[in-house]
Amino acid sequence: MGKSKLLIILMIFNLTNFYSYNALPNGWYSIPSGSNSTLRSVHFTSENTGIIVGYGPSIIMRTTNAGENWTVTNFTLNGINLYMLYFVNDQTGWITGDNNTSPFVNVILKTTNAGITWTEQRQGNGYIRNMHFLNAQTGWISGSYFLKTTNGGTNWVSTLPMGYVNSSCVFFVNEQTGWAGGMPSGPVSVIKTTDGGQTWSTQVTGSECYELYFANAQTGYAVLQDGVKKTTNSGANWFISFNAGWGISLSFLNAETGWVIPQYSGTARDIIKTYNGGINWINDGYSGTEILNDIFMFSNTHGWAVCDNGIIYRTTTGGSTVGIEPISGSMPGNFDLQQNYPNPFNPVTKIKFQIPLSRGVDAEGGRGVLTKLSVYDLLGREVASLVNEQLAPGTYEYQWDASIYPSGIYCYRLIAGDFSEVNKMVLIK
Repeated sequence: MGKSKLLIILMIFNLTNFYSYNALPNGWYSIPSGSNSTLRSVHFTSENTGIIVGYGPSIIMRTTNAGENWTVTNFTLNGINLYMLYFVNDQTGWITGDNNTSPFVNVILKTTNAGITWTEQRQGNGYIRNMHFLNAQTGWISGSYFLKTTNGGTNWVSTLPMGYVNSSCVFFVNEQTGWAGGMPSGPVSVIKTTDGGQTWSTQVTGSECYELYFANAQTGYAVLQDGVKKTTNSGANWFISFNAGWGISLSFLNAETGWVIPQYSGTARDIIKTYNGGINWINDGYSGTEILNDIFMFSNTHGWAVCDNGIIYRTTTGGSTVGIEPISGSMPGNFDLQQNYPNPFNPVTKIKFQIPLSRGVDAEGGRGVLTKLSVYDLLGREVASLVNEQLAPGTYEYQWDASIYPSGIYCYRLIAGDFSEVNKMVLIK
């Protein structure tokens, strides 16, 4: 694990120089897109193959080499802005868009060859803001109306009761059970169906819902105007998981691990992550200044975020500092820097430390405390910066690979808020 960590760091360094990437601290770095469009949605079907859509002008971008090169298609149809894309497998996907002005006109595009070509499936009145597909045949779109297809988009039928309008997001866990999110002008925020959309029941009221994700029929997350909410009983009850600002986009791998773009003071310039089902949220190391519009994580390490002005960010480390692992979501009672193990070591050792719940550290998902973990030689020179990011309360472990360092005595120092502690370790080769 330690050697792979160093290899990842070297790979990022080489990519940064070869492709003129603008490297960012802690795992997110920008890559060139060749466009200045507002990029709105991103989806990758593998670590290398992905699609991005946007507008101003409207474009469809495709890469098969992790963003080294992009094939860009300009899309012009009645002033349509492309807002969202969704793939159910590596070949089949859809794009939705509308003209963003009254009277609204929308379009649905489909590909069956991994985004190489797209065909128009539908034009209609109204706007579209979200979609979700279970498989290549069954899916839903939401917006100024709510439609369902059971034949891959060839035909669409309305499944939302009259009176429910402005549906901004949708998510189904099977063909019968699903949720839809509403906007303030509608009567509710989140509604649920257990019969494929024939009938719906109200679950959340009073706050705009931007996105939904369910890991299974019981556990799900809703990105609302008053924070990220979570349910563990199929939506019967919802509780605040993250309460600083509202979310713009989310990407979850499972019930425990997910990323959210929160919005503070009207701008989305941050990425937060949970590794323990929303008990804690930490800043995920993004330090750009651009407005973020969407995030997609293909795996725990590989992910993408898209912004205004054609800007794309990529991570191959999950966004966080390479090598650090949260090992407990419980709340420690005090700061602590433990003795590394093994010690002496050759060449890999583990350093464990604790961040307690204290003033300025929000247990319910705040930005945490700035934490620095560094290694020094006996002359006091810093030889390695291991951690330099916001960390939420919890216990962490860093695996350091000292393969490139000579034998000797080293000191490692933890600084977290007002806390500072130094320990020694011995490298013997």
